[in-house]
Amino acid sequence: MVSKSDTAPSHHSPPQWRVFLDVLIPAFFSSAMVLISCVAFASLIFSGRAQEFLGAGITILVIGSIVVGLIYGFNSEYRMLVVQPDDDTAPIYAAMVAALALVLPVSLSAEAFFWHAVILILLTTFLTGVTLTALGVFKAGASVEFLPYSVMGGYFATAGWLLAVGGIQAGTGVELMSLQHLPNLDSADWIMLLATLMIALLLFAVREHKLKNLFLVLALSLSVGAFYFALLVFPDAMPEDAVERFTLGDLQAASNGSGFGLSILESAISSLRGSDYAFLQSALPSFPIIVLLSCVSTLLTISGLNLLLQHDAQANRELRRIGSANMVSAFAGGMAAFPSLTLTNLARTMGAPTTRWFAPATVGFLALMAWFALPWLGYLPKPVVGGLLLSMGLGFLYEWLIQARTRYLLHEYLVIPTILLVAIFFGFLQGVLIGLLAATVLFVIKYSQTQVIRFEGDGRRFRSNVDRNGAQLEILQDHGPSILVIGLQGYLFFGTSGRIYSRVKELLESRPEVKTILLDFDKVNGVDASAELNFEKLAQLVTLKQVYLLIAGLDQKVLGNLSSTGINLQDVAYANIFDDIDRALEWHEERLIFSAGVSTQNDSTFVAQLGRDDKAAFQQFSTYLEEIDVEAGHVLAEQGANSDELYLLETCGASAYIDD
Repeated sequence: MVSKSDTAPSHHSPPQWRVFLDVLIPAFFSSAMVLISCVAFASLIFSGRAQEFLGAGITILVIGSIVVGLIYGFNSEYRMLVVQPDDDTAPIYAAMVAALALVLPVSLSAEAFFWHAVILILLTTFLTGVTLTALGVFKAGASVEFLPYSVMGGYFATAGWLLAVGGIQAGTGVELMSLQHLPNLDSADWIMLLATLMIALLLFAVREHKLKNLFLVLALSLSVGAFYFALLVFPDAMPEDAVERFTLGDLQAASNGSGFGLSILESAISSLRGSDYAFLQSALPSFPIIVLLSCVSTLLTISGLNLLLQHDAQANRELRRIGSANMVSAFAGGMAAFPSLTLTNLARTMGAPTTRWFAPATVGFLALMAWFALPWLGYLPKPVVGGLLLSMGLGFLYEWLIQARTRYLLHEYLVIPTILLVAIFFGFLQGVLIGLLAATVLFVIKYSQTQVIRFEGDGRRFRSNVDRNGAQLEILQDHGPSILVIGLQGYLFFGTSGRIYSRVKELLESRPEVKTILLDFDKVNGVDASAELNFEKLAQLVTLKQVYLLIAGLDQKVLGNLSSTGINLQDVAYANIFDDIDRALEWHEERLIFSAGVSTQNDSTFVAQLGRDDKAAFQQFSTYLEEIDVEAGHVLAEQGANSDELYLLETCGASAYIDD
């Protein structure tokens, strides 16, 4: 007999071997992608005079990915991620090494030049780590997000251009400074250039496909296979040195014995012992650019990982962890590395479980591949590596020059090609400066377009809270157009304060009956020192026109800011300052009533009328009254307080306020 429990379906966790494969297969594929990226970026950075040491350059990028992957992988709030060198900053590293080649003497050996470049890379990595850590410690990570996206787009488009140019150079081995150099290419160079373009276009065409990484591996494999197939089938059509000329070369020999650990840093320091380090000046323009792009890219990646992994990690905490990991990487001889949104998404798509063992598994495979496959990587054809870089550059350019056109207004979008063109013809640093200038101009224009005038009206619309009799109200109604009330808001600087002055001047010229201007500063949260000129012109204008300027609701901090600029409104003959708009209106109304020869006292009160009509009743009613004299500003009753008194105002006025 079979019991019910024997027939019930069992819900067992997956077997250990299944979990093991779920981790290993995505980790193996991710590590292969990281290694391909290291080879591509190293080919871009260590070209020209450093080409002989490409193997050691690959090692430096691999070390950075391993160190940051281990440290950040175990400490991050994300329990599953992949780390690799940043494709945004790789072309800037290449530009920094290229600038170094122009500074150091030509007689310097290739090995010495390589170690000079390594020192710059490690120093930049350390500075990047320090900056990221500082942003996290001081909780200033969000400050980078204030950089306009159009300016960021210009930086990334320029990085794409440098990747594209570097990809052509890496794929052909020829530095094409302009199109005029094309006729000088020989047949072999043309073959490599066309192959690079074909591979780049193929990879670019599948960039949006969900299996793009699989297509990448297939395209690379087919390209390598097609190259060696052509060598076997058409040996006579190929140059004698085709393998040496068309491939990366013997990377094991080029590594110069550099291994993992501290040997790279120690070798770099010992090789430059006695140097005056004047060559560091050539890297000064590149330092802030790499740091800025790294910070922006890292913050964007953190935002993307929060959505991808459905985990709301604190950006400042992640910045501290990424920064500290990169500082350790610099001492270990590695280049900067950061979490990759693309490869993390790939691993997640392949079914990688959410476990902290995924990062060390990826790092382990990467170390094994780099150690055992480094000699074989030298057989990769240059057009394959160059095509990969070129496709990345085309992706950046397409995203920020074509797709961005639909996401931004025209004046914002034009900043992107402007930065790109300046960087191409005058240099990346000049492009960065133009970008910062463009960001400032965009901010001024955009903020100047905000509505600084909250409301506007005359005395027929705005009245004080003072109770008036019929004769007084008639006077205020007749003279209502003599005052203009303007409510202000926001932050006042030269862009917005100029609009206030222009509006007041326009109103005074078009409405000569205006004798009083009331400006309500209650919603103004600050005044820039640059607004000094416009407020000084405003003070001169009201003095010249003999128009009263009433300032209401001016916060003491804002008043102090105005005074610090040299404008003292209390010394302006026609200016008066009030605590709020109600007291300013009351002052204006009292002045109008007094000028009309009407008493400001209320002679039509209930008590006064009763005394004229029925003196006997007035005498009897007076026994219930108590006459009191109060000073100006006396509080008769407070909101929310209990009261058993009734006030009859005979010879004064009162205002009622509700605190909300």
